[in-house]
Parts: sequence; C-alpha cells; structure tokens
Amino acid sequence: MPLIFTRPAGPTLPKCISSEADKRDRRRPSASLVAVTAAAAVVGFTSFASPVAPAGATPTSPFSSVASITLGPGISLTPADGWTVQETPEGNYAELNNANGTAKLEVIVGSGQSADPLKELNSNVQAFMQNYGYTNVNLAAPTSGPVDSRFFQQRVTQGFTANDSTPPGAAHQGTFTELMNTTTAMGAFAAFQANPDAYDAASADATSMINSML
Repeated sequence: MPLIFTRPAGPTLPKCISSEADKRDRRRPSASLVAVTAAAAVVGFTSFASPVAPAGATPTSPFSSVASITLGPGISLTPADGWTVQETPEGNYAELNNANGTAKLEVIVGSGQSADPLKELNSNVQAFMQNYGYTNVNLAAPTSGPVDSRFFQQRVTQGFTANDSTPPGAAHQGTFTELMNTTTAMGAFAAFQANPDAYDAASADATSMINSML
C-alpha cells in the first residue's frame, strides 16, 4: 500500500530554521506542506542570508539542468524521473515523492550549530522522529567518510526502521544522510523513507538525488 506519512496538526516551522520565518507566516503554503517541513526540521539550521557559493566552490551554470531545485548558495538537487516536488518559499527545503506514493525524500540545507556531521545528524534525526511521532524506532550504526564534492567534505549515513501511528503499525524503512562542510558548518540533511517492499527500488533514486547536490 502507499505510504501514509504522519503530519502533526497545526505545526509551525521551528524558529531555528530561518530568522525570516516569522515575517513570512502569512505567505506560507498549505498547512500540510508546512507540517512536512517541520517534520524535516534541522535543529540549529538557519537559511542562508545571501546566494553566495561557499569558498572554493565551482559556480554552476543556470542552464546546467532546467529540472534542478535550488536549495542553497550554489547547491541544487536534480529530481529523479517520475518524482514530484514540493518546495517552501524559504528555498532551502524540498519534498520529493515517487510516482506511486510509496517513497519520499526530504532535503533541507542550511548552517548547522556545529561542523561535526555526526552531532548534526543525531540532532536532526531526533527532531525528525519527534515531529513524525514514529514508534518502535530502530537505528542502525551510522557510517561516515569523506566525500568528493564542491561543497561538502564529510558524509554520515544511518539506516532506520520505524512504525507509524496513523494507521497504527504502518512500517517505514529509510536512510538519513548528513552532508557537512567542515569549514563553514554548512550542512544538508536528507531523510529518505519508503514502504519496506518499495525501499530497494526507490533507494537508488534517492541516492542519485542526494549525490546530485555534491
């Protein structure tokens, strides 16, 4: 069956997401999209103040991919074929869903509270699980290593399984990814989740989309 994602009623974006957030409350998208953003809220992340690429980054051409989604200064994500996209006005968050609604990828880019990717991942995962209200959460041991990227130096990934509360017992399987610029504390947090029987097929697309930000 298609995934049913729990979205708490009436949430608002945590203030840590953007210092300009409160100024845009009246221009926000539907409550469901705001709720999804809250579910992917990254503790301590703030939006970028200006569209300036990080030091040392190679500028990307605005014509390099007409389908790309801009998520930060110089950082963009290319959706996989068949995935639909929702974005928030802040421009640093996107939700992507596969064609049959069995998988979802949420990505947010911003400045972390630290330049430690594992510390940021732990905080982000905790916020994600609390916002979705998942139960029976099982987290795999995180794996980390360097990454060849114009923007990031480190990547940490962590697999998980969990159950939803609506409907009771609905199963989810997924992977969290933290990309970190260890010099500037710029980070990207990606949360991929799917029905267990759709995980293998959708995970290749999710990996490709995450890698497109490198």
